[in-house]
Amino acid sequence: MKSLKLVGILLFWLLCAHNILAQDINNNWDFTVSFGAAYHTMHPESSIFKNMESRKIQKAVGLNLEYHLSDSRYIGLGYTRHEGSYNMDDEFITGIYPVGVVLDNYRHNWATDYFELNYRKAFENRLALAVGLFYFLDYTNHYGITARHEPHILFVFGREKPRTDDLGLSLALGYALPLNDYMQIGLKSKIYYTLSGFETVSLSPFVRFSF
Repeated sequence: MKSLKLVGILLFWLLCAHNILAQDINNNWDFTVSFGAAYHTMHPESSIFKNMESRKIQKAVGLNLEYHLSDSRYIGLGYTRHEGSYNMDDEFITGIYPVGVVLDNYRHNWATDYFELNYRKAFENRLALAVGLFYFLDYTNHYGITARHEPHILFVFGREKPRTDDLGLSLALGYALPLNDYMQIGLKSKIYYTLSGFETVSLSPFVRFSF
């Protein structure tokens, strides 16, 4: 799945670059691709396995399409994914029944998808400030005991959305260096504030195309 995502991003990038070169300098749209890291102050609790947790440092990949309201103001739609994974060994033995579950080199995964409406203001010193309203889905692998039926015990292995406070606001500060009339590179920092409070900060280099 990761390889397919990277191929999809690359193909979309190449299509944008092709279209950009065929356009006039007076562009009305920006398309941005970013890849960096995010630090989460909140994450789902571990399950019955003591070694299972969603680590705070995660990978951050983002796409954003913006329309030019003026030379320095933009409104856009963005998608960002924060995700991580690691291999783990663990076991759980019940205290009542002599049964249990063993994880041997198991791949634990978790991810957060953000869907955002954002507004960006660019300044003459190449800095830009953006605010956004986002909806997010927070997924993690989950394992637990859901019911006992004499003389059996049931374990559930699944993937769930453990969060219900799925709205928030974002604030981003970025610096962009123009390479030509239709391409910029830069660095962006971003904080996420949900209904539960301050939650995440990210730092991502980016490439932006105008067309």
